[in-house]
Amino acid sequence: MESDRGQATIETLAVLPVLLGLAVAGWQGLLVGWTALEAQQAARAAARAALGGEPPRAVALASLPAAMRDGLCLERTGGRLILHVTVPSVVPGFRLSVAASAAEADE
Repeated sequence: MESDRGQATIETLAVLPVLLGLAVAGWQGLLVGWTALEAQQAARAAARAALGGEPPRAVALASLPAAMRDGLCLERTGGRLILHVTVPSVVPGFRLSVAASAAEADE
């Protein structure tokens, strides 16, 4: 019976890194989804600001959470504002950007 406890400990230690990796990957996935939602909201706010004559970049920055403000890129193409927002990372070296767009005028 004593050897069974040792075996269980070894198996638990072998599984822990896998569970930790899955937890980190899941958390990173949630951050990607959250960033996509926030980027879409910021794109709409920036488009409304552009229609009102306000600077869209400043409004987009104010609309985003602080963790997503670094690396914000704003493009204007064909009557649309396109925002590229960098996803906050829990994985070292992970760099991903999501894009969201909104029309500047009624189409």
